[in-house]
Amino acid sequence: MAESDVSSNIVNGDGGGLALFAPFAIADSTIIGNTAADSVSLGAGLYIEVEDSVSIEDSYVEENWAVLRGGGLHVEGGPRSLLRST
Repeated sequence: MAESDVSSNIVNGDGGGLALFAPFAIADSTIIGNTAADSVSLGAGLYIEVEDSVSIEDSYVEENWAVLRGGGLHVEGGPRSLLRST
């Protein structure tokens, strides 16, 4: 996913912005203002559960809110790479 905006999503579950279950790359993107709203939600901006790699590069993950934990992101599983991202 490149040069994308994932914003203002609300879910009653994990991954308000994106839920990733396979290798994935995010570049030059913004994930902002997403909500994971129920009492056991994880990863409002990004919920990542993979055995293979996930990379986030030159991107912003901001102002996301989860009831349980992982407002910006929640990661379970394999290797991940965060480069020049906030």
